[in-house]
Amino acid sequence: MIIDSRELSNNSVVQTDVCVIGAGIAGITLAREFDGKGVSVALLEGGGLEPEEMADLYRGEITGHPYHNLERSRTRGYGGSGNCWGGFCFPYDDFDLEERERIPNSGWPLKLSDLDNYIERAREVAQLNTLGFEFDAWKELSSELSENPFKEGAVELRILQKSRFGGGRLIVEPENYLDLVGQSDNVTLYHHANAVELKSEDAAGKEIKQVRVRTVTGVEYFVEAKVFILSSGGIENPRLLLASDNRKGIGNEHDLVGRYFMDHLSVRVGWFHPEQEHIRTRYFAHWHHIDAENIRIKSSAGVSRKVRGEKQLLRTFFELSLHNASRYGWASLMYIRRTLRHGGWPINWRFHLGCIWADRKALWKRLRGDRCDGAFSAFPLYASSEPAPNYDSRVLLSNKTDQLGMPVARLDWRISDVDLEHIDESVDLFNQETERAGLGKLVKDPIRSWPIYGHYHHIGTTRMSEDPAEGVVDPSCRVHSTSNLFVAGSSIFPTAGGGTATYMIMALSIRLADHISGLLETQEVPEAVNS
Repeated sequence: MIIDSRELSNNSVVQTDVCVIGAGIAGITLAREFDGKGVSVALLEGGGLEPEEMADLYRGEITGHPYHNLERSRTRGYGGSGNCWGGFCFPYDDFDLEERERIPNSGWPLKLSDLDNYIERAREVAQLNTLGFEFDAWKELSSELSENPFKEGAVELRILQKSRFGGGRLIVEPENYLDLVGQSDNVTLYHHANAVELKSEDAAGKEIKQVRVRTVTGVEYFVEAKVFILSSGGIENPRLLLASDNRKGIGNEHDLVGRYFMDHLSVRVGWFHPEQEHIRTRYFAHWHHIDAENIRIKSSAGVSRKVRGEKQLLRTFFELSLHNASRYGWASLMYIRRTLRHGGWPINWRFHLGCIWADRKALWKRLRGDRCDGAFSAFPLYASSEPAPNYDSRVLLSNKTDQLGMPVARLDWRISDVDLEHIDESVDLFNQETERAGLGKLVKDPIRSWPIYGHYHHIGTTRMSEDPAEGVVDPSCRVHSTSNLFVAGSSIFPTAGGGTATYMIMALSIRLADHISGLLETQEVPEAVNS
């Protein structure tokens, strides 16, 4: 069933078994798992059935390292940021979840083997091929994949698969999941349903009784449930927690809600001068279409698992840009152009002018129409790296409020010396391996001149931990200090990892749905932990 919240009566109460707040990839994966299970589910989406321009509700403040405007780095509407997800899928590995001596605050309270079953189920949801992600496994199906030049060295080639589960319609053969929600007997999607407060009857906030919901048209109503799940992303999850309980923050007994914000780093580290033709399409992030399997893949070069384990490195991959201009300088130029053409003034314009200035030489070449021809042109080399968890990198609340009365988010993004040290070491390994293989040579820029950007991946603000003093949720994804409040999505990740976050979000959401179904079946919702 699908209900427009704007048509509900003011102060009405919706009663359900499970209330899922946020209909992005995590929320929809949860709803898919609950569908047909005899558990009533209310799935709340702040936007409409299609992505909408509701910038005021996502607008926020940026401090610390410059970051994308918050209203541009997310999508409001059914499917959430899945609407702008590229569909890239690549798995996390053992090292991503292990404690690493050189990386402060690393380590999950789970092992990858604990998630094997859920990762396999996520592969089915994402509609990925069973060949997996090893480079050699795909060579027979794609004549475009060349012989692997990195044999047992410090760099390895892996394969990314493109999911067919993506966008607001979130395809599930033979229909899309919006159709399935509409036909579901036990899952109800409420759109234009903006959760503004979690409410509890006890002073300690140990059990959530209801969520207060508002629409931009002025309707206010309440959802009561046995279990609540936050699945609104790495900025909105902590924002709602911090805005609740008279703004003391639910689950914030140790001042950890919103901390450890991470995003995968994209860093232009220099210029790569190839010594072979068509090197980019052979090895570095070029998409190949496999007609026989109706699937798209691309090869990706990164520091090998063996060397990464030996050196305890953050996970880093490398990409050669198609144009002799940074995608960020170009994106900033196009953003300013569009805004001015429509009579507006660019938000955070100093940041965008800085991007353009940093890329001015390469950008001028692109404006003249110069392109890398795939032969012997020099390519900008980008390192894409996981960051180290950083306590001081965080989401806070501003004193300003949006049109619903919610305090807006303030992001203080921090880049640490640990991040730069590991990227620099990984880049040197890449340069050594490409020279050894006769592929080319890198001219590296000075570290302090590297432009650093995020990938729009909001990770880590409600991190998972065994100890309530070290995180917000426990290994079952339940907020430590509440009995019936859970969190889904990448905000629970203790480390950003080097795989694609969305793939792991699907796996953990499937695991959480199984766990909550079991609790409801046995009526054993646990008591809150005194933390």
